[in-house]
Amino acid sequence: MKRIILILTASVFLFSCGSKVKYVKETGATELKEPFKAKNFQDTDTEFYSIRNSVGTNLNAIKAESLAAAQADFSQRIVVALKSIAELKLTNKDEASTSDFNLKLNGIGNNSIKKIKIVDSKIYTRGANKGSTSTKYDYWAVYKVELAEVVKLANSSNLGFEVTAEDF
Repeated sequence: MKRIILILTASVFLFSCGSKVKYVKETGATELKEPFKAKNFQDTDTEFYSIRNSVGTNLNAIKAESLAAAQADFSQRIVVALKSIAELKLTNKDEASTSDFNLKLNGIGNNSIKKIKIVDSKIYTRGANKGSTSTKYDYWAVYKVELAEVVKLANSSNLGFEVTAEDF
């Protein structure tokens, strides 16, 4: 019985690998690898992560573009999380929907992005474009924001409820 299971497992493994090789040969595809694996930068109960990529010929510009994308990502995620927390904690639904409340939430999101830290980054060159002497850069970065900082901002904003890192 063990031999049958072993033979079946081995044959499934061989056939599945063969289909990948056949696909690559037929399509001429190549597998690309990202420099940072998302599974290594999963959000936790203490931090949010964001992996960003920018490409261009001006290294400072693409670094700024990558940071801006991370800031927008974090701000949106923080505001959405705080709205969800508010729905759970506030009993008066009208209070959670006022424009003043939304302004406070957006303010927390905007102030939180000032607390972003870069975890790691990598720069690759793609070489010069045809007919151009400029080098194209490929910039990858991993950013994080610590939820303890967000909690401090939220609790100092008089939202009508207290927030903890566990709420996120």
